[in-house]
Amino acid sequence: SIAATAVLLCLTLYYLLTVLKDVRKITGSITKPLESVRQFIQGMAKKSEIITTAANVLSQAADEVIKYVKRKKESHESSQEN
Repeated sequence: SIAATAVLLCLTLYYLLTVLKDVRKITGSITKPLESVRQFIQGMAKKSEIITTAANVLSQAADEVIKYVKRKKESHESSQEN
């Protein structure tokens, strides 16, 4: 009875360790692709920030050019009126 319990306990521990080993392999195989996806998303976010910054700079530059052209046009028109 004690020997049977010991054998049953050993088999249970063996199967438990085998299952844990398989779970570790599965989580490892899942973790690598997820890490790649996370890195890809971070890279895209950084590129998006760069694009947004560049778009803002270009927009501000365009605004300045428009203001400059308007000022020149107004000064040209006012000089022709005099």
